[in-house]
Amino acid sequence: MVNTVGDATHPPFISLVNPNGSGKVLRIYELMVGTEGGTNRFKIRRIAASALGLGGTTTAGLLIRKDETDATAIVSLLNGCTAFTGSAFTEAQSFWYDKTSAAGAAGYLLTPIIRPQSFPLIVKANSAIEFMGSDNGAGVQARLFVSFDEV
Repeated sequence: MVNTVGDATHPPFISLVNPNGSGKVLRIYELMVGTEGGTNRFKIRRIAASALGLGGTTTAGLLIRKDETDATAIVSLLNGCTAFTGSAFTEAQSFWYDKTSAAGAAGYLLTPIIRPQSFPLIVKANSAIEFMGSDNGAGVQARLFVSFDEV
């Protein structure tokens, strides 16, 4: 999971990147999102290469293996940032866009996009899942929880 905010000129942005040359395919089994402080819809897309770069303050997501006997390095990158580089993608380029319920004092309130036991979303090498808001501001938060496997 990673949690990030935007800044005065950018909405929050999070990406899960399967790097070029990784030799892996990502199978995403769970994908959940949470937001705070936004008044407009958030959006998610899958893209052939990570089109947006990380800028501003970058937050690295915690990546762990569920199988503790597997000591191989995780090649995927889960990061959030306050100021992405490039042009924001549109709702027309997204496979999901909606406004989630704000968690407020309830703690993390996550909206499932891919539910457990669903068919996995596949992300090939040199591809990415990108999640971002539409509202700028340091009070706008986005969080992405993802459970995936590298095969």
